[in-house]
Amino acid sequence: MTISATRLALPLPWGGLVYPTLIQRGKTRVLIDCGHSSKASRAALLKALKGKAPDLLIITHAHQDHYGGLPALLDAYPDLPVYAARCAQPYYEDQQRTVMQHHAHLKAFSQRMSLNEAISQQVLSGFEKIANSGCGTPLARLLDDGDHLDIDGIELRVHHHPRHHHHHLVLQLPQSGQLITGDNIFATHLTPPQVRFGDDGKRIADLPLLLESLQKLADIGGHALPSHGEELPDVRSVALSSKAAYERTAERVRKAMATHQNAPKLEELLSQVFGKVPVDFIGLRLGFLLGYADWVGAGENYR
Repeated sequence: MTISATRLALPLPWGGLVYPTLIQRGKTRVLIDCGHSSKASRAALLKALKGKAPDLLIITHAHQDHYGGLPALLDAYPDLPVYAARCAQPYYEDQQRTVMQHHAHLKAFSQRMSLNEAISQQVLSGFEKIANSGCGTPLARLLDDGDHLDIDGIELRVHHHPRHHHHHLVLQLPQSGQLITGDNIFATHLTPPQVRFGDDGKRIADLPLLLESLQKLADIGGHALPSHGEELPDVRSVALSSKAAYERTAERVRKAMATHQNAPKLEELLSQVFGKVPVDFIGLRLGFLLGYADWVGAGENYR
């Protein structure tokens, strides 16, 4: 029986699209991700499903444009089982505490780095809305790297590929040679590494592990279905070129650091590497900058 994997185009509030993937074999349907929390995205998701309940929802990672359709899905299909990475369990089952704990760590980091008020407000905005979004749910199964799933003949291999997000899963369809890659790789731009903190409140180095994840994608190979942008018929070549692009930009950080006797303030380094950054993109650029600083061995100055 034929297996199909279809990307569902759902609108994003800031423009563009996010693509959950619907895998089908006969009457069996597995949904990977469920779009943004906006009304338009949720409505588009339910319309795309055509009133037919998925047998299973798997969430690749805990970003708002990947799990935001949860309340609408569970209202429509209350018995829908939801799977996610084992390390994602606190997020979905105790979302408010988990989100606000990250907010507290980020606020303390902003103070340690002496970020100005405008930057601090930008990177600290939106957390209360996310914490109270109602997108939590008990998880029916916790997934680990190397798990093999068989859902009525749909085979899925689970790969844990951090560090765009430490929950991030890549789902491999060995029967069709396809990969559902979430936000780990795109055709035309690089994905930002996560800014994450340990229990001690110190920032964790994530870009080196993201580069490892890209190498793993290259080793698996196949046809990738990312959550944004066009499909990638040859994921290996894109993964290797993306890895090289990260490394090239990291050299800009290395050269910038070499012009200072002591480690510069984070804002100064941001300006030196990226120039003038619009406020709305500060958080994104800081994620890249901190990742590059980790990669070139300067991350300890920005923990």
